Amino acid sequence: MANYFQKFYILNHCNGNAFLWDTETPFFIDLKQLDNYGRTLIQDTCHQYANLNITEIWDVGGIDLLLQQITYCRNLHQISFEDAQFLLFAVKGAMDDLEKKVMMGSKTLDVNNKNFELYYAEIPLECYTLIAYNEQKPIITRVTTVFDSPNFIATENLAITKSFYARFQRIKNQSHKISETGELIRRKVFNRYRRKILQAEKQLIQ
Repeated sequence: MANYFQKFYILNHCNGNAFLWDTETPFFIDLKQLDNYGRTLIQDTCHQYANLNITEIWDVGGIDLLLQQITYCRNLHQISFEDAQFLLFAVKGAMDDLEKKVMMGSKTLDVNNKNFELYYAEIPLECYTLIAYNEQKPIITRVTTVFDSPNFIATENLAITKSFYARFQRIKNQSHKISETGELIRRKVFNRYRRKILQAEKQLIQ
């Protein structure tokens, strides 16, 4: 699972705003105030992602890093209490939306577009990894691994990509598929994530 994916999910629940952060300063972008190029770029990126064939593995931590980033920014007073609440509300909405997509196996909620597989790993994954690779047509290969946000490595080396892909397949084979099947586990997983959001909300008011 990649933390970047989660930001695609919550972007659609920010009421026309994009919340971005780098290694130093978080900031909001009002999509309505962007020029046509910037607005189109963000919207097209989300649209293209929604139409890719994607297989993801989420672990027991799930959204921990995302919630930690929001809490961290709030504790340093880099964002207001209202902004932090707004973001947690967006994450909550994204989880509800994601659960529907997982249940249908489609990021576009189209029964004729089965482009989404989600697996649940019961053991924590030590890093967040994004792999672009096709065994039959390895023309575009890329691995981006986040070891400890914001620290990451990225490479287009075919040998490294194959190695990460093989490891991904091993983890997937040891995980539970919860898209279109595994309803009981799927409910437990998303309820666990919702409890994490609730805990983050409680921490805001402490």
